[in-house]
Amino acid sequence: MFSEGQTVHFVPPRLEAPRQACVVRVAQAGPDRAVVSFDAVSTWEDALELEGCYCLAARADLPGEALAAAEGSLVGYAVVDEAAGRVGVIEGFVENPAHLLASVVPAGGGDALLVPWVDDFLMSVDDGARTVFVRLPRGLVDL
Repeated sequence: MFSEGQTVHFVPPRLEAPRQACVVRVAQAGPDRAVVSFDAVSTWEDALELEGCYCLAARADLPGEALAAAEGSLVGYAVVDEAAGRVGVIEGFVENPAHLLASVVPAGGGDALLVPWVDDFLMSVDDGARTVFVRLPRGLVDL
């Protein structure tokens, strides 16, 4: 997803760490892994300051096929909440200023449920069973 010359932003910002950088080098380390070098990260200490941060890039700077694959790869997966059980099936994703939303067709029918696609709610994905396991706030499924 990254390419040389691309500008990225590190969030949440850290007091002693860079907030943005330019990609200097991308080296594939496996089929689903890469080592990315940034101009603003030159020492081990610089890298440690960014531990736990996310690296964000502008959508316009990402290849279209990568975005389609990332967002479309979970369409058709079942969504199962640890308390409520089967919620429904993902029909797509909706852009939102705060975060991505999964549009889920409820198991019992009715209007699509918009589920915030955030780490706090996502537990795991089982590709073999085509199922996403979530921990949703109480009452969200009943909206």
